[in-house]
This record gives sequence, structure tokens and C-alpha cells, in this order.
Amino acid sequence: MLVFLLIFPLMMLIGFLQFGLMIFYIAHIVKNKPAAELLLIILAVGTYIMPYLAMPVYYFIYIWPDDPPDWALAPPVS
Repeated sequence: MLVFLLIFPLMMLIGFLQFGLMIFYIAHIVKNKPAAELLLIILAVGTYIMPYLAMPVYYFIYIWPDDPPDWALAPPVS
């Protein structure tokens, strides 16, 4: 019983942290105008289906670098 009392608050904290990160990532995806739409849709759906995979991918493509790579941006309109 002691193990449950120690682990349960940690599990709750992780759940709330994941929910908060999902809100942050979805808001960032919606506001990210120069990004390619298809990639944003895939990562937004992936945030709900596979958050442990989609969130780090989105972070390393759009949040961490100062300028996202050219392949991850929408093509210029002529």
C-alpha cells in the first residue's frame, strides 16, 4: 500500500504534465503559419494518438531551432 501512495501522485503529475503539453503543442501548431500544412496536420493528430513520438518530433523541427529547416516550411506562393 505504501508503494501505491508514493507512485500515485507521480502518475497524476505526469498525466497533468502531458495534458498541459498537449494544449501547448496544439496552440503552437495552430499559430505556426509558415509551416507546411500537411506536416502540421500529421503532428497535431499524432499529438493525440502518439504524444510520446509526435511531441519530440515537433519540438526538434519547429521549436528548438531558430529557423526551421526549409523542407518543413510551406512553399512560397508565386
